[in-house]
Amino acid sequence: MSFKKCFSTVACMDADFETVIAACKKYHIAGVEVRLGNDGSVFGMTERADVKKIKDEFEKNRLVITDLGSWPALWVIISNPSRICSL
Repeated sequence: MSFKKCFSTVACMDADFETVIAACKKYHIAGVEVRLGNDGSVFGMTERADVKKIKDEFEKNRLVITDLGSWPALWVIISNPSRICSL
């Protein structure tokens, strides 16, 4: 069985998605757990079109978003269901 390397953006919350993608390519990382901001943002972005762009860039670079995580962001989403959008 072979395992692929993944990491969490909890260690680099201020990094933009381009920097994360570049690091993944440099260090042969296959997947990323993306930590949401306290406001539920993804890499600081909340607009649907921006979040879709991030998703598309990860796919274009053959990177997997393993999961989205953050307790404060989960509370924002639970308390305001209109924040949930499907891509």
